[in-house]
Amino acid sequence: MKPTTKILIGGVVRNEEAAFIRELVDDLSTSDLLILANFLVGGHQIDFVVVTPQFVALLELKNFTRPISGQKNGAWTIRDAAGKDVPALNPYQQALDEAFALSDEMRKYGHRRSDVPPPRKHCYYSNFRTFVCVYPALHHGSRVTAGDHRVAVASYSEVREKIRSGTLDSSWSMSDWERFALNQLHLNAVSLAAATDEKALEAQNDLDAYGARLSGLISTNLAPMIDANDNAIYGSRLIAELQGSSNYLLFGPPGSAKTFHLHHLVQTLLDAGSEVPLLLDSKRYRGGDFWTFLRQSIAPFFVGDPKSLLTATKQNGRRVVALFDALNECESQYRDDLLKGIQAFALNCDARIVVTGHQGTESLGGLTVVPIRLELPDTSQRRRIYAHYAELPVSEDLDAFCMGFTNAYDIALAGRCHKGGNPPKTRVEIYDRYVNVRLQPHHPRNRGRVVAELGGTPR
Repeated sequence: MKPTTKILIGGVVRNEEAAFIRELVDDLSTSDLLILANFLVGGHQIDFVVVTPQFVALLELKNFTRPISGQKNGAWTIRDAAGKDVPALNPYQQALDEAFALSDEMRKYGHRRSDVPPPRKHCYYSNFRTFVCVYPALHHGSRVTAGDHRVAVASYSEVREKIRSGTLDSSWSMSDWERFALNQLHLNAVSLAAATDEKALEAQNDLDAYGARLSGLISTNLAPMIDANDNAIYGSRLIAELQGSSNYLLFGPPGSAKTFHLHHLVQTLLDAGSEVPLLLDSKRYRGGDFWTFLRQSIAPFFVGDPKSLLTATKQNGRRVVALFDALNECESQYRDDLLKGIQAFALNCDARIVVTGHQGTESLGGLTVVPIRLELPDTSQRRRIYAHYAELPVSEDLDAFCMGFTNAYDIALAGRCHKGGNPPKTRVEIYDRYVNVRLQPHHPRNRGRVVAELGGTPR
């Protein structure tokens, strides 16, 4: 599995600290990495906490470009341009105070939550090593202490190697540190670009707000995926396939769960964070300007013009994935224009495209796509879909109720009908409820019951 890098900040990292974090991420890219940067604890400003699976380091970063002198106690000096040694703060003591402050904050966090691993040494957390890290390196004319077991003083190269190869007997895992950063320190998870640039951070905040709104819509009542059997392409296996670098056409008969998988793909892309999904309903296209259609589609989720969203995506080093659902439902007189708009959008915005429809092809409007066919649910899938919507355990006994329904939509509707009212005793009872809901949704006598059984407005 590819190593992951996560960055959480209290504020944007600037100047030499920005150069440092970029180099650090590059140097430690072969391992999972968590970086907490630029945050306050107990009145102390902490530059970095670097977490790997084997080691944790608190770094007080110093950019001494001239010779420095100092020991563990007392003031330090730094040589100015005139060759005179002038007083400076003692970074050893500064880093030591930060270590105590961080340990105190960890202890407060542990008192609040029963799931937080306690310290292994009395009341002091020794889950990390503390360094005064001189970046890029100590000047050759410097005369400073090497520190001790509490705080070490070293050039970046030495600190980097210690992080790479060191081991630490810690009671906290990387996930413990991440929860601490989010829940106790209230840091923000950002990309590397957003961590070092105000505009990129503002753009990421816009993308996060967009993603939260889109996820709120997609995740509501979204049933879990069913794991694929044998070599069949559906469920999580299909979602993994659709995250490739190609354009894709997901096709199959009505009720083969194309939209269902498309919604799961949107949620997966939002969770992964490397791509920004745009969910577009093809039947809403009425010809004319493609950008007007795009603007109307994202309006419920993004305040601003689509081009602003695309700019924010680019600033954060991410890529757009445009997902066009139900191409077959776009009216025939508008379909060619829509396909031209899709091709132009893909080419001009460097976007990936995922389309759902009924017919398979390897080209859409001149755009090459990888066609993937979905079949209607088999017996095992029907049973699981029905059980989910009926809120019952998966059992072969359910086959007697759902075997007459062939597509995912009808099976889901039948499952809801099973849940509504008294448990049915026969298949005839399910058919009766299904027919009333499916075929007479707008009849005045049925409307109230339809709404109750479907959990929303009938369509």
